[in-house]
Amino acid sequence: MARRALACLAAALLSGCGPLDNPLADDAPLGRSEEPIVNGSLDTVHQSAVAYLQGGKCSASIIEVNVATGEGYALTAAHCINGNPGVIRQGNDHNNPVAEYPVVERAQHPEYAESSYYDFAMLRFTGASGATPFTPPMNDGNDNIIGGSQVDLVGYGQTESGGTSLRHHIVKPVVQSGKLRLYFDQASSGICSGDSGGPGYRAVQSVEYVGAVNVAVTDTGCVGPMYYGITLRVSAVESTFIRPFIDNTAYQAQTCGQCTEAHVGDGACTQSLIDCFDDVDCDAYETCLDTCSTQVCVNQCKQMHPSGSQMYQLIIDCVCNTGCPTECTGDPLCEPPPQCFMNWPEAGCETCANQTCCAEQSACSIDSMCVKCFGTDTPPAYCVTYASAVELTECLEQSCADECGVMPMTTGAGGGTTGVGGGMSSSVAAGTGGTTPVEDDFEVVQGGCGCHAVGLPRSREWLIFGLALLGATCRRRRRDVRFL
Repeated sequence: MARRALACLAAALLSGCGPLDNPLADDAPLGRSEEPIVNGSLDTVHQSAVAYLQGGKCSASIIEVNVATGEGYALTAAHCINGNPGVIRQGNDHNNPVAEYPVVERAQHPEYAESSYYDFAMLRFTGASGATPFTPPMNDGNDNIIGGSQVDLVGYGQTESGGTSLRHHIVKPVVQSGKLRLYFDQASSGICSGDSGGPGYRAVQSVEYVGAVNVAVTDTGCVGPMYYGITLRVSAVESTFIRPFIDNTAYQAQTCGQCTEAHVGDGACTQSLIDCFDDVDCDAYETCLDTCSTQVCVNQCKQMHPSGSQMYQLIIDCVCNTGCPTECTGDPLCEPPPQCFMNWPEAGCETCANQTCCAEQSACSIDSMCVKCFGTDTPPAYCVTYASAVELTECLEQSCADECGVMPMTTGAGGGTTGVGGGMSSSVAAGTGGTTPVEDDFEVVQGGCGCHAVGLPRSREWLIFGLALLGATCRRRRRDVRFL
């Protein structure tokens, strides 16, 4: 149950899996509600964590300083860009700051308008010097944040004890991590209003980096049972948005996986996911996928819920054609799914196998023992008598020997028939189905096929397994995400 409850939050598909509701409209002041970091403690260490004041109050972190030009750069949340440019105040108490810097340029992530999962913004300010503190952002090369990682969340605002202008922090473990979003349990403590844009610090080999940006909580309050804090992974945009802003170069595209998470969670393809969860067979297919950890299991779900799997494919089609056509160009995610649950790289072999041996492929694909027979160039000895493997091999021998290079089954040194699939191999992960027969002295001899049945591409695997997590229970419950 815990996993499925977290899945609802991972998708952030609210109101029956609808898109995120942002109560902070353009004309609403930011950070005006009560309780930012709840049940944390005073922070007098992280001097690069600053207050960002622009009519409302957010938090931010200084990530780079150019002493030669007197300019500095700070990272905050995109929804904090509201009203006038504002100022950055440095110090433990923003009402008694050590320094104040005017903001002269602001930029939201270029795709924030399309998905709240890109809730990043950059600030450029003047008046920086060698004494201005900064903490560099994490990048792809040093990001070590995974589930269970401890992250130090920092921000300004009111606490559970009332109003304050002091900086507070709390160290919490990540309970679920995605390509863009990180989730923290807030049953009794965590981030809240006014902490938006504040940093989540994480050390790498004793060096501290800004690894996350605070953005939201999952209910109208901030702490309580099944409440979660949401931050964004900084490394996801370090080379595509942060560095280009600082260097005044063109912004870069996000990866296919990051774009997929954004547009399925709260973007162009969210409705496709909602439609799937509202359909009985698609919902059952997703529930089935939620139990899977192997390709064999996925294939079994497809065969049990054919109409649901087709509807689920519409989510992938939306990602590839609408949400992320640029980011996912050439990505295996957007390759056509296997017609008969197995892929063959040689086009002629696949065409012939699908036309004449589809039933045999389908039967093999849901049997982990059969899959193993096509998962290596040296199949296990039992394959020569394993029924579903033999049936597929014989079908290929009879109908597609030339196209697939399958040699007739022959007698090996051990006295048994040989050449299961002619040495065809598969990258499909084996599951737990099937029964291992007693192995005798049969020897499997290579048949010279050279063709390989391959499994699900990794990015498609992420989407199938990831989306099962993304939406597991949210379709039945309404929760409000509130930007801080």
